Amino acid sequence: VTIVTAVCIIFLAYIIPRSMEAVNFIKTAAGAANSEYVSILVRALGITYLTSISGEICRSSGETTVAGYIECAGRVELLLLSVPLFSELLELAHF
Repeated sequence: VTIVTAVCIIFLAYIIPRSMEAVNFIKTAAGAANSEYVSILVRALGITYLTSISGEICRSSGETTVAGYIECAGRVELLLLSVPLFSELLELAHF
């Protein structure tokens, strides 16, 4: 148990500074771009990660049907999240 704890601490010590670099990049991008687009991007990334992790957990516990439903729900949520972007793109194209 102590070896696993030590490995986890070392792993977190490596990951946390890297994740802070990503957070700083997102903050910089939010300042340079339209904050609505960055907000949609961050939400989409969150949905993607949560869907993927949840699906893998369900698969590893033998619940492949539930995993499929979770992934389908994640895809629908991403589609609904992207509707404002598509409508703005259509406005730019003058349709």
